[in-house]
Amino acid sequence: MTFEIWNASDTVLLKSGSTGNINGSTTPIWTQYGLVFTMPAGQSAVILKMRNNGSGGCGNDLAIDDIAFSSCGDYSTITNNSITGNSITVCPNQTISNNTLQVSTSGSSSYFYQWQRSNDNITYTDITGQNAATFMMPSTAVTTYYRVKVAQDIANINNNFCSNTF
Repeated sequence: MTFEIWNASDTVLLKSGSTGNINGSTTPIWTQYGLVFTMPAGQSAVILKMRNNGSGGCGNDLAIDDIAFSSCGDYSTITNNSITGNSITVCPNQTISNNTLQVSTSGSSSYFYQWQRSNDNITYTDITGQNAATFMMPSTAVTTYYRVKVAQDIANINNNFCSNTF
């Protein structure tokens, strides 16, 4: 099989890859293949082309299932000296020793950030001007959740297909 990822206008080949020879078997053997490509800035759609390069036979000779697209990138973590695990609980009007959150991202690329807040851990809104790798949590009298969006291009920070949220 050959897989090709084209831009939405079908004019630029973003990435292609091949499975190589797929040997026949008497029972199904599910094998997962992956293809990493860079989405052009400002786009949220691609065209996937799949071609069976085999000679084929009587009936279907391949079954393709579970095609998925997801953003991927370098591994990122949020750290804070007061965090144990992946969350911190601070009661209203309680002071913590370190109220700074820090995003650490592996790899050598440059990144763009947008910190967000929520009162229900469902609906998040951008925090105006908070787009650095560090964020200082303000004192609050209500439960507040924070997260950060990370993208390699500023044009993709608000594109859920081209950014990751931590």
